[in-house]
Amino acid sequence: MSSAKISASPPPAAKPRKKRHFVLWAILGLFFLFSLWALFSASPFAQVVREILGQPPDQIVLNRPFSVSPHSFRYYTFRVPAGTNNVFLTGRFTAVEDSKPPGSPSSAEVQLEGGIEVLVLSESSFGDWRKGARPDSVYDSGPVSRADVRVQIPRSEQLYYVVFSNRTSQFTPKRVDARLVLRFTSWLPEWIHR
Repeated sequence: MSSAKISASPPPAAKPRKKRHFVLWAILGLFFLFSLWALFSASPFAQVVREILGQPPDQIVLNRPFSVSPHSFRYYTFRVPAGTNNVFLTGRFTAVEDSKPPGSPSSAEVQLEGGIEVLVLSESSFGDWRKGARPDSVYDSGPVSRADVRVQIPRSEQLYYVVFSNRTSQFTPKRVDARLVLRFTSWLPEWIHR
């Protein structure tokens, strides 16, 4: 009788490694999506996450429509908190002709007068500007009907003025709609906010 050797083939290897890799990539993907949401979402929970990570919340400077009479201006103030770096004033504004007051020339008599001029001035520069000087400004839009604002504020603990000037208009009041916020970018790279 011949003895036959029966060799048992090893059982096929289980594939737990691929499963582990998939779980790891899924967790990393979810973390990445959560990070993007926390960085860019306007939800209160995302703002809390950003605050926990060290970024102060955006501070609204202005968010409303208003009118500026001819030969006039309006201003709003803000102060940058002490010890903050990389502070930007961001937002946008639009300006259109407001309804003409009684007795003003008709549209046929007067061409559309330039837009509104928006300036961001320090407290001392604002005083000089009110007296008619042309001081250095942090931001000067020139006369425009709309613009996106993105300007770095140079110093903290200083009072700044956002001025909406319609001084060059002789007859036309302007209706302005503006939303401006202070954005603190202490821990995020600047290119992310752009």
